[in-house]
Amino acid sequence: MTWFLEAPRRVHLDFHTPKTPYPVGEKFDANAFADTIAAAHVTEVTCFAKCAYGYAYHDTAIGNRHPNLAKDLLAEQIRALHDRGIRVMAHYSVSLDEVAFLSRPTWRQRDREGNDSKTINSHGKPDYWGYLCVNSPYREEKVLPEIDELAAGWEIDGVFLDVVTFPPGMCLCHFCKRKFQLLHGLELTPSLAASEASLFNEFQMQSRRSFLQDVRNSLKAHRPEAIMCANSHGGHVGSDRRILDFVDYAIIESRPGSFGRSYSDQGFHSRYARNLHKPFQIMNTRFVSSWADFTVKRAEELKFEYATILANGGQVSSGDHMYPEGNLEPAAWNVLGEAFGWAEPRQRWWAESKSVRHIAVLASIPHDQLKSPETSESPRDVTPERVLTAYDQMLLERHKQFDLIDETCLLDSLQDFQILVLPENAVVSDPVEECIREWVRGGGQLIGVGLGFPDGDGGHRLEDVLGLDFADAAPYSVFYYRLGNRIAGTYGDTPLVVSQPVAKARSTTAESLADAWFPLLERSSDRFFSHVSAPPYQKSPYPGISLNSFGAGRAAFIATNVGQEYLLKNHVWMRDILGNTVDLFDDAPPWKVEASPSLEGSLMRSDSDLLLHLTFFHAERSTMGGVEGGVAGHAPTEWIPPVHNIVVMIKAPAAESVIWEPDGEELPFEQCGEYVRVELPELKIHGILRVRGN
Repeated sequence: MTWFLEAPRRVHLDFHTPKTPYPVGEKFDANAFADTIAAAHVTEVTCFAKCAYGYAYHDTAIGNRHPNLAKDLLAEQIRALHDRGIRVMAHYSVSLDEVAFLSRPTWRQRDREGNDSKTINSHGKPDYWGYLCVNSPYREEKVLPEIDELAAGWEIDGVFLDVVTFPPGMCLCHFCKRKFQLLHGLELTPSLAASEASLFNEFQMQSRRSFLQDVRNSLKAHRPEAIMCANSHGGHVGSDRRILDFVDYAIIESRPGSFGRSYSDQGFHSRYARNLHKPFQIMNTRFVSSWADFTVKRAEELKFEYATILANGGQVSSGDHMYPEGNLEPAAWNVLGEAFGWAEPRQRWWAESKSVRHIAVLASIPHDQLKSPETSESPRDVTPERVLTAYDQMLLERHKQFDLIDETCLLDSLQDFQILVLPENAVVSDPVEECIREWVRGGGQLIGVGLGFPDGDGGHRLEDVLGLDFADAAPYSVFYYRLGNRIAGTYGDTPLVVSQPVAKARSTTAESLADAWFPLLERSSDRFFSHVSAPPYQKSPYPGISLNSFGAGRAAFIATNVGQEYLLKNHVWMRDILGNTVDLFDDAPPWKVEASPSLEGSLMRSDSDLLLHLTFFHAERSTMGGVEGGVAGHAPTEWIPPVHNIVVMIKAPAAESVIWEPDGEELPFEQCGEYVRVELPELKIHGILRVRGN
């Protein structure tokens, strides 16, 4: 596993190539290819063994060699890259293989109506590709023999498995039904798959795990030092983390500009994945909006994306697509080379660093609720993951030190955190409920949010901890907050409109920190106020925000869906309501800064050094058209201006020195009690304040 950590700048070189009227790879020049990649500071390349069309790009004796392949492309790529000390992973497409899909109908995945399972496009409609089932003989008759041949005959350093998937609610093919009957003694029918969704989902996840174990065994039998990954499995929020037992690292695709994803997406995934106890890699692309649109991002854009990944403990990877004749795009590789060269000295401070734990956000999504943006009907769908990205963005903009954790991490490590945020869509199981209760009783600080966490009797699982008696939600489509002095900040007594439901929860032992006000009336077709909403009129008898003491700890409750409101409306007062509530508990944070919300911070520890990564974001003005069906996923980043004279406080009572990395410049600092105070003259995109001696 060691070589993964030694190859931190990676390129995924896509080469999905259909039949063409000219030779594939005819113009490939191995030395020019490898020289270009080496000059771009790249340490590992994923080259294609088999693509989604089902074609192999090497001289296979048992697979489907591309009918127009001019040479053993993979072998030449491996030789040239290895000569320059660059590692090579072999890409192998699993569930997408057009040749097998067309020639072996019995291997196809089937939906609940018995139809072929197809990929879904950005409009929620069936697309070109059809899925194959790894529970069918496809595994034994094609995949495993081809992996075995590849590992035995080509000097690969690992295997990149792509599209190892069952789309939601699938597959109900003959082989899945037979296996389900053997494992569970039940007939797998569409009605059972719906009524026993958790059992069916677990069956799918077990099928993936057994498949990965079989592939791993084949690979390791020939190449014990080779490594393996499964694209976007195990590292995503809500995915089956048990997958990580069968792979060597987690890989997460994150492409700002695609399917409504923003520039904060890569940091979001990193803040979750760094708590999975597995090395992880975030893969973006050099393309602007989607894979193989053959555009090129600006170098500034790639640098910022790399910075948010490195700052949160991840390895960087960028996707490219080689032209069918075997050439790389020189302009794209000039940009990649500039961005990777910029990242290289910063990665010295990435290796083996760990997050300083302070605030945790419970990021638990049941597998049956997991809906990736790629399968959403609209890029603006309110999915559970997107609600979590709103919490991520709010805390990021308020300069908080936080991690996103799943249920397993919470049960194992909640004692490492001082504050826990429970978003409205978090899942609280019985063990999690009891763990939180005892943690607060022992001194933990809890912030519960919104209308989640039902106890089955119309109440809230943590009513005793919150000091509230829950009824239901008020009937109004809008309400207003008037904040009390302790959390008002700059808002004073201004009424703040919210278009989410508000919980009716009467205080038993909690004190009120903010009032909820009902509108004059609920607008309808026959009864409405003149404009968008009626004004605040009546103070609710239920607190809008409350605070309760419980044992040695405290618990606050915000009585509306803060994440959904911020996601849909981008109202900064929702960010500040959450942030000001956190501030009640956060009187001695690990670091502090007075700066624009565009400044991001992430505090990591490496041995005795504290590493405060600071990253500054800037984007240009954007239209609303042109990306993924007419919804702009993000604004372009052409130039990120430097910011100056940033005053930073880092909790480090025994600091010996403060060094600005990667420049190696020692900065003057002032010891202010437990904190060191540093004035940073200039920040351009990203840098690291390294505090030695703590």
